[in-house]
Amino acid sequence: MAARRRRDQLELFHDAGRGAGVRRVRAGVDATIKALRSGGRLEPVDAATVALARTLADALDDEHADPDGSRFVVATLAGKLEPIVEVLRGERIAGFDEIDELLAAMAQEGPA
Repeated sequence: MAARRRRDQLELFHDAGRGAGVRRVRAGVDATIKALRSGGRLEPVDAATVALARTLADALDDEHADPDGSRFVVATLAGKLEPIVEVLRGERIAGFDEIDELLAAMAQEGPA
């Protein structure tokens, strides 16, 4: 594990890796969005969810690239992004953690 450099400390070598434009999370989110669009699985009504996913991805990448960034914040943002990606992929119904809960709620209502 590398030691963190203080903000006022001069850089010995230019780091072309971690902080220099590496945007892994945003690239992954954009690739997912592109694949979903090309597969016809995204509609204009998904625009807010797409924007939220991109904003979280950018914040996560920024925090990860910051030499003084917090691993806790990175993990927290990743935890917020994952369910958004699941909603985009159709793996999660917003407001329900499990499909069984939705089915049970519908069964309790009975026939209309």
